[in-house]
Amino acid sequence: HQNLPIYGDINKLRPFEAMMVDNKDYPCEVRGSYKTAFVFVDVKTQIKYKIDLHSKKDNGIALKTIITLCGAHKLPYKCTVYSDGDGAMKYVKEAAEDMGICYRPLPPYDQAVNHAERVCNYLWAAARKHMVASRAPTKLFAEAVGYAMYVDARTATTESRGWKTPFELAYGVKPSIAHLQPFFTATIVTLPKEVYMKNSKKHPGERGVGGRPTGY
Repeated sequence: HQNLPIYGDINKLRPFEAMMVDNKDYPCEVRGSYKTAFVFVDVKTQIKYKIDLHSKKDNGIALKTIITLCGAHKLPYKCTVYSDGDGAMKYVKEAAEDMGICYRPLPPYDQAVNHAERVCNYLWAAARKHMVASRAPTKLFAEAVGYAMYVDARTATTESRGWKTPFELAYGVKPSIAHLQPFFTATIVTLPKEVYMKNSKKHPGERGVGGRPTGY
């Protein structure tokens, strides 16, 4: 997809100049009773974000949250968000235009260029692998997707991108991975001082409790 008529030569794109979004439903009941995720991917940098939603009617709020986070609405060049023709994407159009972001629906015959749909597929697959490997309860599936997305932003790269991670391409900062741990690994969580002091009489010397990381 080096030269696609919808946004031109990918090598000439700038960060957040072409963004794609999609919805992906969760295959099981997840913590927070969320039903779907609003997934965002920047075509140039391949950095990805998601917002868990109870309803697709909140797509507009989700887009505004992500655009504010990445600062696309403040860039000195025109940025465009693309989506498929799902009816719920009307909220994306309204939110994008409200923030000064251009909105374009993908042509029905051009769904092959929908990066967001492909991102959903492989991140959901990565989450399933984390769930199987860790034997985490199914209600944590949304956290597993978020974990996969966070790690991807700090590790996934290719020769065509100069071996730079999505995070570095998007924000110009090389991320650290020293803090990364496998999903749902058994660990000890240090108690806050106020909690430790409160429990010191019943459990003297106890400064931590068992826990398992599910994301960052």
